[in-house]
Amino acid sequence: MKAFYFINKDELEEVLECGLKRDKQRTKTIPVHGIDVSCFEAYLHPADYHAKNDNVVPVKIIIPDNKTFIADDSLVDKRYEQSIVPQEQYKIGTYRAPRCLITCTILPYMIEKYDANKDEALLYHSSEQLYCNRLFYNADDASDAFKDIALYAYYTSNDVADRYISEEDNDYILFISKETGLVEAIVRKNCRKEI
Repeated sequence: MKAFYFINKDELEEVLECGLKRDKQRTKTIPVHGIDVSCFEAYLHPADYHAKNDNVVPVKIIIPDNKTFIADDSLVDKRYEQSIVPQEQYKIGTYRAPRCLITCTILPYMIEKYDANKDEALLYHSSEQLYCNRLFYNADDASDAFKDIALYAYYTSNDVADRYISEEDNDYILFISKETGLVEAIVRKNCRKEI
């Protein structure tokens, strides 16, 4: 499995020549089989790194199976610790904010410079988008009414409700754009709340 690690530009050549030493890069300590182990964090997708600036660049690393764990960084405290699984047990798309917790030094031959324009294409936009898409697909498969319910929730949410006028029309709830007049019809029986 490959992961992405972000470093300062001025450290790039050193990292490519010398690798990433766990003790120097250490960001946290995690429990592994009852023992606290230090580790540093990498990302499954470059878009998962949100603290981007012009002085930071990603490198692509091959992470060793038996020395890497995956945790869901959207969780905290005990739930975060419970989410930690060995890398080979992780199923892609099951965590909203997956982090690779690397408990060993990464040698130079395991590191490559990453270039989004030249590297192989990534199959999804970000881990969070993949996670949300999985939840939507599962809910859609489980319920024929899901799309109407989701659309109703969207059109009545605080973010967009003031841009639409809503009306009832037979079996539908209509949302009419105040700006364009475009009408969106949602099946009323699928929406528990009535307008």
